[in-house]
Amino acid sequence: MSVPLLLAGLLLLATHGPTPAQQGGGERGAHAPLLRPQEVEVVGKADFRWRLRALDGSSTSLEAFRGQVLFINMWATWCGPCVQELASIQGLVESMKESGVAFLLVSPEDPEPVQRFLRVYGYDLPVYLEMQEMPPAFGLRALPTT
Repeated sequence: MSVPLLLAGLLLLATHGPTPAQQGGGERGAHAPLLRPQEVEVVGKADFRWRLRALDGSSTSLEAFRGQVLFINMWATWCGPCVQELASIQGLVESMKESGVAFLLVSPEDPEPVQRFLRVYGYDLPVYLEMQEMPPAFGLRALPTT
C-alpha cells in the first residue's frame, strides 16, 4: 500500500472508526487494508502552481511541498460536516508529527472568520486560505474533501 492510500485509510479510521470486518470478525479480516487501489479515484496529477495564503499572511504554493506526502483537506467554518471532522484531523496531525507528512487544511473563506473559529474552538492546525480556486486536477466537488 502506498503512503497516500495509507493516509486515506488513516483518515477513514480516525473519522469513522473501524468497521466490524476491520475489528477482526468480518470477511476482510483484522489486517486487511482500509482502502483498496480500485476504491480510490484518481482524478489527475497534482498542480503544484496552486497558490495558498497562510493565516499569518505569507503566500506559498504546493511547489513548496513538492516531494512530501500531502494531506490536503478542503473545509469551511460554515460547513457542518467539515467542523465535525476537525477533531479527528487534529488528532491525526498530532499523532503524525514525526511522519514528515505535510498537512494543509484549506478554506475558501476570508482570514477573519477562520482565525476566530480556530481561536474559539482551540484548534492548532496548519490552515491555509485559497488565493485561487483549487485546480480541477484535484477533483473538488463539495466540502469537506480530503
